[in-house]
Amino acid sequence: AQRAFDDLRAEISVLRRSVEALPQAWRENRPPDYTEDLARVVKAMNTVGTHMEAIEASPTLKMTPQAYGKGIREAGLAVSQEMQAAFEKAIAEVQRERQELAHIIGQSR
Repeated sequence: AQRAFDDLRAEISVLRRSVEALPQAWRENRPPDYTEDLARVVKAMNTVGTHMEAIEASPTLKMTPQAYGKGIREAGLAVSQEMQAAFEKAIAEVQRERQELAHIIGQSR
């Protein structure tokens, strides 16, 4: 009985030292605080969600490939017509300046 009691006392002593060391071990081995990282991840995900909503609301996604192609063709034609009009205007201005220059030369002769 004495030996069993001594073994129990030794075991309790070991347990007591272990329990007393627990708070220090918890302080030394705390897991990292991921609060800031998680906040950044949540903020980035919200930003992505906002962009996705804007993309999904885009009328382009609702168009068929044929309608999209037609829109591209029409935009190309409009740009081409604008360039043609600007080019014709420039040609008309050059011709007008040429006529004025010819008139000036004719008067000086």
